[in-house]
Amino acid sequence: MLMLLPKTGLRISEITGLRRENLRFHDGRLIFEFRGKGDKLRVVPLPHAAVATLEAHLQMADPSNPWLFPTMRGGPISPHGVRVYTRKLASEFNDLSGLSPHVLRHTYATAMLRAGVDIKRLQLLMGHSNIQTTQRYLHPSVSDLVSAVDKI
Repeated sequence: MLMLLPKTGLRISEITGLRRENLRFHDGRLIFEFRGKGDKLRVVPLPHAAVATLEAHLQMADPSNPWLFPTMRGGPISPHGVRVYTRKLASEFNDLSGLSPHVLRHTYATAMLRAGVDIKRLQLLMGHSNIQTTQRYLHPSVSDLVSAVDKI
């Protein structure tokens, strides 16, 4: 699950609530389709790297369980459980200090910006109602700024 967060930009509550039925194909492309924050329909196309990660996970998962990321008891893993786990990882590995599901969402937004995705599309991909919310996720580096001016 943690490997999918920076590849999809999903909120922790969204990814923990995903069921197998939320996986769909659209024009030959795998997508997540679900009700997100504010009960809005969210469609999140999966990049190829995310598809490979998800396929590896599904090969090990119980196909009869409806949850994509179940606990050992079979129910969905909780957002709190994921946060606790990421804090544990961050405390055990110096390279991961500050790790959180929300930081991984910021990572997605910054990567999309660097890939040239315009902010309006990014707003839709992240499920934000207000574009100003999306802007708070963007952290361009000096290199990003140099690259931008080099395009003119």
